[in-house]
Amino acid sequence: MLKSRPDLIQVIKQRNKELTEMQVEQVVETLVTQLRRGLVEGNRVEVRDFASFKVNHYKPRKARNPRTGETIAIGDRFKPTFQPGKKLREMVNKGLNKDLNKESKGGGDETN
Repeated sequence: MLKSRPDLIQVIKQRNKELTEMQVEQVVETLVTQLRRGLVEGNRVEVRDFASFKVNHYKPRKARNPRTGETIAIGDRFKPTFQPGKKLREMVNKGLNKDLNKESKGGGDETN
């Protein structure tokens, strides 16, 4: 099950036995670096059939500290966002719906 960067490296290595672990690590690092670089430069980065990544800008605003009621200034900021592609959304919904149907038919753990 893929949960982290080392898991991804192992899956790629298993499917591409001609590559060394070091080569796979370099490929994964290059991918992450290029995604990061694109976002830092303010670009929208799209990986077709998977997702797109972009940076949203939030203007400065005033807010209140909920404990003290004091007004505070929040400066402008940038936040990277992830938008899943249509194919990924469909696959996730299909897979999770299958799991939910299995649970509702008594196939999963039921807690009272």
